[in-house]
Amino acid sequence: INNDTIMLDCSTIDINVAQDLHEICKAKNIETIDAPVSGGTIGAQNGTLTFIVGGRKDIYEKVKPLFDIMGQKSILCGEGGSGQATKLCNNLLLAVTMSGLGEALKLANSFNLNLENFFEVISTSTGSCWALNNYFPVKNIGPTSPADNEFKPGFSSKLMLKDLKLAKKGAEVDSD
Repeated sequence: INNDTIMLDCSTIDINVAQDLHEICKAKNIETIDAPVSGGTIGAQNGTLTFIVGGRKDIYEKVKPLFDIMGQKSILCGEGGSGQATKLCNNLLLAVTMSGLGEALKLANSFNLNLENFFEVISTSTGSCWALNNYFPVKNIGPTSPADNEFKPGFSSKLMLKDLKLAKKGAEVDSD
C-alpha cells in the first residue's frame, strides 16, 4: 500500500465500527472516508445520490471528484463516523415520516376523503414531507412512486430495519 491509498466506504454500518475502521487505517497510514449514500437504487441509476461523508476535510477534497461523478451532492458532516451517524439520523426521520404518512392516509380513508384532494392539501401544507412528495403510496396520485410501479422494491424494509437497529444501538451507546 502506498501513501496515497484512501479507503472509501459507502456502506451503512455501525458508527463505532466506522470509527474503528478510521483508527485501524490511520495506524496503517491509510486515509479513510465513510460516505454512506442516500437516494437508493433509483438515485444510483440516475446519478442523483447524496454522499453523507465523515472524515478529514483534506481527504474529502481529494475524493470529492468521485462523489461528483457518482451523485449530485456530497456533504462533509465531520470527522470519521459522522457520515454514518448523519445517515442513521436521516433514515430514522424517514421511517417516522413514512409511518406518520401511513397513519394519516388510514385516517383519510376512514373519513372517506378524496385522496387526490388529500394529497393536494397535505403536499402544500404543514404536513408536507419527502415521504409524501416522493413515495405517496396510492397509484396515480402525486409524483410517480413505488405505488405506480407495482411496488417494485428500491430501498427494502429489511434495509430500513437494519438502519433503525443501528440508530437504536448508537442511541444506546450515547445514553450510557
